[in-house]
Amino acid sequence: MSTLPEIAENIRRIQAKGGHYGKPGSGHPLRRLTDGRKAAANRRAVCGKAKPLRGKSCDEYPFARTHEGGTALPAASRGIAMVPENEQDQQGGRIIGFYKQERLVNKDGFWVAV
Repeated sequence: MSTLPEIAENIRRIQAKGGHYGKPGSGHPLRRLTDGRKAAANRRAVCGKAKPLRGKSCDEYPFARTHEGGTALPAASRGIAMVPENEQDQQGGRIIGFYKQERLVNKDGFWVAV
């Protein structure tokens, strides 16, 4: 995610507060979520009321497709930012590709370096 500047900044900001979820060395990995309905509910829970901006999309961290996504963590350990749509599209593809490449199944842990 480090080559997606606004998404990387959002992740850095959120990892620096709360429980540091997903940050390498924190002891709190994110865990993959394979249930698409739950992932959609996670996304709605945190981005559902975000005001749309032209050319921007709501970016949530932890990711919706993790067990820590949505409102699973306390508010101090999660957050959103409006980021360029093209970054959001790239991020989604990278996450899915990462899951496939690393053969992560439901509840497998991973780290997010930015």
